[in-house]
Amino acid sequence: MNTDSFWISGDGEVLSQGDKNNTVIDLTIGFKTRNAAELEFLSRHLDQLQFTERSRLARAGIEIFTVGPVRLEGDILVANAEAFVIDKSFPTFNCFRNLLKPGIAIGRLCYATESDQISSAQVW
Repeated sequence: MNTDSFWISGDGEVLSQGDKNNTVIDLTIGFKTRNAAELEFLSRHLDQLQFTERSRLARAGIEIFTVGPVRLEGDILVANAEAFVIDKSFPTFNCFRNLLKPGIAIGRLCYATESDQISSAQVW
């Protein structure tokens, strides 16, 4: 496994969903690891993993962010997250809970060494 600068998971999926309030839902997201070497590497870098949501969800006005650290449960990376619709006038507001049901692909985790990370200005 080459982890010199960058790693990205396969698609994570919603494991469970719960209501936080009228506009925010709590999610538990799972990411399968590929092999023992990856699992060993990630176990040392859990606090450095970043979540990025699927662009199809972002385009639908859904915002998802992780809450707390990523953890290992067996050979699965697990993250807690919150999801909401940015603008309540979006058509997705009334159905976003249905779009984030268990089993839905939701995004990926990634890791980059400090020296390989770029700033927001560099992205633009």
